[in-house]
Amino acid sequence: MDANRTDWYIRHRSYYLQVESENLTDNLPLFQGDSSYILHVDTFYTGYYALESVSLPDHYIKSDINGRLVVTQRSDTADYNDTASFSM
Repeated sequence: MDANRTDWYIRHRSYYLQVESENLTDNLPLFQGDSSYILHVDTFYTGYYALESVSLPDHYIKSDINGRLVVTQRSDTADYNDTASFSM
């Protein structure tokens, strides 16, 4: 959820992440699935986290070549692991 705007969430649409209002959707169950993620620890690297999409299992948030955040299917490559991992 956006810390400054209640009812606004990060959601994937066409695999790209964007912030949208829950109040503007005409399909709430789809919106809720597309804006829900599972936080994993040690998925790709020890001590790092990854976010898996609830509505697209085995798809993780990562940055694309232009730096935009996208949800893409897991790939066993160093580039994928590097861009889908983060620390807190």
